[in-house]
Amino acid sequence: RVLRLTARIAGNAVPRSSYFSYRYPDPSDPVIVAVDTITSDLVLTDPDEVANYASLYERLRSAALSPADSLDFLASVAEELPDYTRR
Repeated sequence: RVLRLTARIAGNAVPRSSYFSYRYPDPSDPVIVAVDTITSDLVLTDPDEVANYASLYERLRSAALSPADSLDFLASVAEELPDYTRR
């Protein structure tokens, strides 16, 4: 899904760095968030900290284009690109 630069994100919150959320098939396993830092990943397992990232993800997802609109957007941008394969 495409998150346009002009998208309005609830709470005006944007991530300061990339992060990944890991959910495992076993429901008894905790959700884990890994935050990229300059030197290593910061791995969060505390439910309150993980909840902050889950909330941010939902706000980003809500602000992003739908899957169909994302495909349409990418197709329209691709049409505007120069065709370097033709000589």
